[in-house]
Amino acid sequence: MKNILVLTVLLLSVSGSVFAAQTSVTPNMLIGSAGVGGMTVTGGVDQTSANSATNPLVRMSTGVQGVCNWAVATHTEYAIGTKHVTGSKYFGTANDSTNIYWYQSVKGDLSPGTFGSGTNNGNFAAAGWTAY
Repeated sequence: MKNILVLTVLLLSVSGSVFAAQTSVTPNMLIGSAGVGGMTVTGGVDQTSANSATNPLVRMSTGVQGVCNWAVATHTEYAIGTKHVTGSKYFGTANDSTNIYWYQSVKGDLSPGTFGSGTNNGNFAAAGWTAY
């Protein structure tokens, strides 16, 4: 029982520091260069350490681009999405959703405008988004 309690405290202390970390992306920002994808999101105690971090919080597969929207003022909600540069579907979810959503688009780069700018489940209320 002691081992479980110690492990729980250890995991909670580590997860709290990850959620408090600053990231190397800005709100409503495309993660990945045009036609490339495969980028990473890093974190740290400040922007300088986030930019120089060698271990990413998120690593996109080759050819996959991402986008993240979050409430800048409150930091309480977010919507995230991905798209492969050779694919034609966007995939996304939000912090207040248990669904994965998809949106049929055209082949090519991810467009933050097509993804939307919402910071919660309402981002996927627009026409064309379907829940799995």
